[in-house]
Amino acid sequence: MRVGSLCSGYEGIFLAIREIYDDAELAFVADNDPGAAKILEYHFPGTVNLGDITKADWGGDAHGKLQVDILTAGFP
Repeated sequence: MRVGSLCSGYEGIFLAIREIYDDAELAFVADNDPGAAKILEYHFPGTVNLGDITKADWGGDAHGKLQVDILTAGFP
């Protein structure tokens, strides 16, 4: 199950999802706060951070990297 995250923060929502669904994988995160970005990179290395969701290239998903089963969002 692929999960995408907007306004991710420290990614608490995905941590909860992973407790329920063993097969959950974090497809991408999106947070442009420098502190949150460092935390996300530390805990989820290699996961794409789209940064500012108003500037993300949502139409450039040629390989299906943005296709998810669950889309979560925190409070910006």
